[in-house]
Amino acid sequence: KEAMERVAALYGAGQASLKVERVLRRHLPDMRAQYLVENRDFGKLGTTLARLDGAAPPLEAISLVKLQKLYAGGECQVVVVPGSYSVHDLREIGRRLDGIGIDRADVFAMPYNRLAAPLEMERGVSPPLVPLDALAQLWSLDIHVADHCNLRCRACGHFSCLVEGEVFYDAETVGKSLERLAGFVPNICNLYLLGGEPLLHPELPEIVAAVRRHYPFANIAMVTNGILLTRMSLPLRSSLKNNRVKVIVSLYPPLFGRVDELAAWLRSEEVAFQINRIDFFERRLLSRPIFDKRRMFAKCGHNMCLRGSRVGYCVMALFTDYYNRRFGPGRLPEDRGVDVFAHADGKSFLAALNQPLELCRHCVACDAGRQYFRDWEPAGKDPRPEDWFIDFPLDAAPARRGD
Repeated sequence: KEAMERVAALYGAGQASLKVERVLRRHLPDMRAQYLVENRDFGKLGTTLARLDGAAPPLEAISLVKLQKLYAGGECQVVVVPGSYSVHDLREIGRRLDGIGIDRADVFAMPYNRLAAPLEMERGVSPPLVPLDALAQLWSLDIHVADHCNLRCRACGHFSCLVEGEVFYDAETVGKSLERLAGFVPNICNLYLLGGEPLLHPELPEIVAAVRRHYPFANIAMVTNGILLTRMSLPLRSSLKNNRVKVIVSLYPPLFGRVDELAAWLRSEEVAFQINRIDFFERRLLSRPIFDKRRMFAKCGHNMCLRGSRVGYCVMALFTDYYNRRFGPGRLPEDRGVDVFAHADGKSFLAALNQPLELCRHCVACDAGRQYFRDWEPAGKDPRPEDWFIDFPLDAAPARRGD
């Protein structure tokens, strides 16, 4: 039996890897975790981390170079990656392991659901391990419940200041889309309910319950500008609390004076919350498509979004239709996303989703070496077509504050 035991190295010297070790010990006794591969904090190399339950021996933090030697010498046969990394990080981890000669057949991932499930619910949640290349997972997904907003910000990244009238995604559509998505992408680490302004949606309590029902182990948050926060209905307050939803307040200048009031109200409701002061918006777009879209797409961390039944890899690209409706067709490329009902499995869905977008040719976010901002201001009734663009050439644009 001991001759069949495989020694595993866990990618990352942190809490996620310690959770992986605990699951392996409980459910895969033929695999023994012995090493933690640390590729960022080199101060950890050579140190040991105690297992979560205090079992012996502790795990040793090693470098990629040492992993390469152990694997080549047959002293370590398997690498396990926690499913708590972003899609971009998972791709990069795979490339790093390829670079030191680790066979992909020996690289596995522990799905996020299994990693996040409480001990008493571990069994039956998902397989303990899947091949890294077969992991059907998203790091985060924005769920757009309303396109319109009660605070019309100039240069809104979701183009909400251009939406005329009320635009909701009804609870039934959102619920069915999530049910379908969860059937073949069961692992989503972070889910955000937003808009526009989500508190404008009359069926938000039902949507909140549907999100938790289909993704029981995800981190779920509602992102609001806070204007309607203290007027939330009792059913919505109960739904947020019962479904363990965090409230994230994007605090814009008109509400700066209410920060203490909002924080006190959220504490009184016993809801987990975070308040982010925002007095500027990042600008990312050039009016001219000058970048190589494949290179830009590969470098981007992505901000995926569910709009009705369609998932887009970039929330901005998914809503450029509002820009073109206001300022003229064809001004910005439109990406309609991938319909969750058009695919039968996670592999085909993610393959269709993982394609460069035409808007990537306009996006400077990953290539300029610095960021570009504009001070927050209301769009009022006169949003301008140039509001979303960085001045060209780039040298003429204001750089990140503090540069």
